[in-house]
Amino acid sequence: MIDQLQADGVTLALPAAALGYTISGLLWLSGYPPWQRTARRLFFNVTAGLIIVLLAGSFVEMVTTAICEGGS
Repeated sequence: MIDQLQADGVTLALPAAALGYTISGLLWLSGYPPWQRTARRLFFNVTAGLIIVLLAGSFVEMVTTAICEGGS
């Protein structure tokens, strides 16, 4: 079940990240300084979220392995 949730998270995160990067790029190209600051924040937030989603599977597996092996 956890593997399916992680796979669904990646499936949703990749298109959402692509949309976020596209919006960030369009805001950056506007040349308007407040929008460029927003674009920079959006870019870093999308990147952080994508990293979290991609590393979540490894983290859950590591914790699950530690709990299951420690109790047996």
